[in-house]
Amino acid sequence: MAFDKALPLMAKEHRDLFDRFIGAAHRVTMIILDALSAALQLEGAAHLGNFHRDGQPALSTLAMFHYPKQDVFGQGVGHNKHTDLGTLTVLLTEQWGLQVLSPECNEWRFIACRPSHAIINIGDSLRFLSGFRLKSAVHQVSPITGLQREHRYSVTYFLRAEDSVKYADSEGRVFTAKQWHDTKFDVFRETHEKQEMDSILTGGMERGEVLLV
Repeated sequence: MAFDKALPLMAKEHRDLFDRFIGAAHRVTMIILDALSAALQLEGAAHLGNFHRDGQPALSTLAMFHYPKQDVFGQGVGHNKHTDLGTLTVLLTEQWGLQVLSPECNEWRFIACRPSHAIINIGDSLRFLSGFRLKSAVHQVSPITGLQREHRYSVTYFLRAEDSVKYADSEGRVFTAKQWHDTKFDVFRETHEKQEMDSILTGGMERGEVLLV
C-alpha cells in the first residue's frame, strides 16, 4: 500500500505495536463518549458514538510530536494557542509544557504529567455535537522556564468524527467534519496575525457561544 511506503522505518518495523496502541486508544475514547452520552442524555441518533462508527471514513490519527530544546531565548518553540479540531485527544507525555487556558480565571495553567496517566482534551467536534454544552480546551505548548532546556516528546491519538458528519460552528457556519479539518489546518499554516483574525483556530471559544441548530 502507498500508505505503508510513506511510513518511517521505525513504524514499519513495529507496525503491530502501533496498531495495538491505536486500537486501545480508540476503545478508550469510545467508552468516554458512551459515558458522556449517558450524562448528557444523548440517546438514539444523538448518541455521540453514532458519529464515530467503525468502518466509516474519518480522519482519526496517531501523531508523535518532538519539540526541540532551545539554546537561545526567542527561538521558535512550542505550539500556538488553539483547540483541537476533532472529538477527543488522548495525550501521553512525561514532560511538562502543556498549558490550558482556565475558564475560571482566564489564565494559562500548566497541566501536571502523572505516571501511567493520559491527558484527555475535548475538541471542537465534541463541543458542536454536544450542543455547546461541552467546551473545547484552549491550550498551547510552552517551556516551563521560558527556555526549553531539553527535547520534549509526546504521543497523541486524535479521535475525529466521520468525514460526512455536519455541524455548525459558533458563528453559524456549517461544515462537514472533513471540511472543518481541512479549513483549520489551512489556518494553522497562516501567520499568527492572520490566525488572530479568524475564530477557527480556537474553535470560537473566545468569541462567545451559540446553540447548535
